Amino acid sequence: MALTEQYIAASKALRPRGVIWKVKPGSVTEREIRIEAEQLAEIHQSVDNLLLEADLHKVFHLLEEWEDVFELPHTGSYEERLAALNAADTEGVMPIAKYIELCAILGVTVTIREHRPFMFGLSHFGDGDECGVPEIIFCWEILIQAAVSDEAIEKMKLFIFKLKQSHTWLTFIDERKQD
Repeated sequence: MALTEQYIAASKALRPRGVIWKVKPGSVTEREIRIEAEQLAEIHQSVDNLLLEADLHKVFHLLEEWEDVFELPHTGSYEERLAALNAADTEGVMPIAKYIELCAILGVTVTIREHRPFMFGLSHFGDGDECGVPEIIFCWEILIQAAVSDEAIEKMKLFIFKLKQSHTWLTFIDERKQD
């Protein structure tokens, strides 16, 4: 049964009982029910399509918004842009600036320190470069500098844990209490 027909059947089933409420074929009431059902079916389809927009492999209408999340340019053909978006997604790269922005929205000002390994030929000692295994880049220190409330910090922590890559190790340092 088509979606419009389902809404028509539901609308008729929800009408009060009695002879006066029966919908006669070709009546104004029947046409009104059909128009409302078509509108509801269209809205229903829009919502279903919106759920598809959450899948980066099928995104179309929200492509620019997803590119903004991953800080990608809005240039190239649809296929090129979709490929770049999916490449960024497979890397799991959401820029640190976005995490900081999201924390600010939640009422917490943070700085994120991302560790990096010492790389011969690129790094030198005494310049803040660390000496360690390559996996050290997945260790983040989130320095909490200011917050609206302690509840905001707890919400921010839960939010960051939800968004972070599964292999990223987080340490929260509350610099507000060190003063």
